[in-house]
Amino acid sequence: MENETNYYTLKQIEKLTDLKYRQIQNRLKILLKEGNNDELIFKKNNKWFIHKSMIDTFKKFYYNIQFSLFITISSRNDLSINYWKYIALSINKDIMNKLDKYSRTKFVIEKTERNHLHIKVGFANKTLLRKVLAQNDFLIANDMNILVIDVYDVKGLHDYFKKQNKPVLIKLNKKQKPPQ
Repeated sequence: MENETNYYTLKQIEKLTDLKYRQIQNRLKILLKEGNNDELIFKKNNKWFIHKSMIDTFKKFYYNIQFSLFITISSRNDLSINYWKYIALSINKDIMNKLDKYSRTKFVIEKTERNHLHIKVGFANKTLLRKVLAQNDFLIANDMNILVIDVYDVKGLHDYFKKQNKPVLIKLNKKQKPPQ
């Protein structure tokens, strides 16, 4: 083992990163299972020491959600904001139950004289999505116009979603984890 000045303890890593102590412990367990780090990680007097070169392993990271399809839904009827939310959640439920349980959905209700709904979907098959939307009872009952298009500019679409409201990401259940 090298000099301990070239190593961080878990408490020091907690101060250097945005991670909580428990998250650091979990990442340490993963590193130990993977192996190949025997000279970079060691335990002495019931304290873990991690080499400074491994600090990037403990940095917080975010997964980018890839949205493939964009849906716009409008109605001739004047529907309330809460009803539009219910429709968005119903569509998400249909997508997760009938198409892809790991698909992520983000929606925003655009407030105009006749409110309408915009949805970004991680599911990529436009034909199957249209079939599922055509079977949704809320869409059938309210004389809806539905437009489904491919997403080419995710950043531009994200900016469009933020123009009026804060978009709502429908989260996966805690039991469900997207494939890595």
